[in-house]
Amino acid sequence: PYNYQAWYNLGHGYNCIWEYDKAIEALEYSFIINPQFESGYLDCADTCLQLKYFSRALDIYIEANKKFGPNSELMVNIAQCYMYLERLSLAKQWVLKSIKLDGYNDEAYFLLGECYAKENVWYNAINAYQKAIQLEDRREEYYLGLAKAFWAVEDYNKATINFQMATQTGPEETLYWREYVIFLTKLGLYDEALQILDEAEDYTYGVDLIFCRAAIYFMIEDREEAITLFEEGLLEDNSQYEFSYIIAPEMKLDKEFNSMIRYFTE
Repeated sequence: PYNYQAWYNLGHGYNCIWEYDKAIEALEYSFIINPQFESGYLDCADTCLQLKYFSRALDIYIEANKKFGPNSELMVNIAQCYMYLERLSLAKQWVLKSIKLDGYNDEAYFLLGECYAKENVWYNAINAYQKAIQLEDRREEYYLGLAKAFWAVEDYNKATINFQMATQTGPEETLYWREYVIFLTKLGLYDEALQILDEAEDYTYGVDLIFCRAAIYFMIEDREEAITLFEEGLLEDNSQYEFSYIIAPEMKLDKEFNSMIRYFTE
């Protein structure tokens, strides 16, 4: 029972079969038995973060940073936990510590952008996202952050460029196509949004995109096509229909769509 490596291996075994709470317990034993075992701390904290146990992850990251730090990447993890816990001033303090230690940490700049975005301090967010992209230009989430920040300050041209960059950098993820389409529909550019959905089909597939398409047809008053697509989406995954409401909030009040939802979910 006192072999830290055995507990560590057991933790990874549990992670592989999605028994995450047991994994956390086993990984915790590994660094309790051997307090100098850095991988035990980090993997345990990472698993906690994955499960959204933010306070628990935070405690372990802070302890690891005291023991094995100061470490720029650990500081980013600490900042991330604080951000998820809505403690933004502490999150920013830790991000800035991380940047001071390593001015080339792109993830730190990205997280700084995320903190400013949460505070609606958009020009600071833009600067931070741009710095992250200068350091690492193959991360689609960085372009998405920048696109949304430009959208917030109504610089629609730069927003468009960065939404395009996000879809080009991460074309297999429906998230980036969906966010781009939502942006276009909020500007009333429904034809353009449909074109982007057509383009997305070459790279990826997702029920969320079917619901987006249904909502666009609802907005351009092609009710028949909207109903067909909405039904197709519900047949495949009846938990994602609310993506339609982001584009077409009026669908929420539509009796026909509501009765379809009831039929497929009850």
